[in-house]
Amino acid sequence: MTLLKPIYNLSKAEFVDISKTEFVLIEAILYLNIYEELKSFFKTENMLVFQLMKYTKEMEDEMLEANFLQFIIKDILISGEYTIDGIARYTNTHEDTIHEILIGRTISPTILFLRKTIELHKSIRTELYQEILKKIANQYQQIA
Repeated sequence: MTLLKPIYNLSKAEFVDISKTEFVLIEAILYLNIYEELKSFFKTENMLVFQLMKYTKEMEDEMLEANFLQFIIKDILISGEYTIDGIARYTNTHEDTIHEILIGRTISPTILFLRKTIELHKSIRTELYQEILKKIANQYQQIA
């Protein structure tokens, strides 16, 4: 319950008597919400670039989606806590794969690599993820 525990704690939701299938679906929904929030974060971070390049909203969205993992890896590297080698070891991926993502040659790696990279990013940017999880929990509390 690694990703769901913070949501559980924030929302005081009761995850009693849910099936494994329901649990997997909840986790998938949570990942999608985190993805959308991170896209929004990276959009804000790159607003100046988008303005200079005179991107339309559609072009911004396409660029964010195509380079999503690249943004996460760059953010990890900027933190100084991990090198490309460290990311490769954590994600159990070859360094060349990470280099290819960073230069834009590979844009659709495995879901396992994506999950492990987000977990690593979460361990480095805890405040960002706490903010995201609070926002998600609040959205679902309003629905309930």
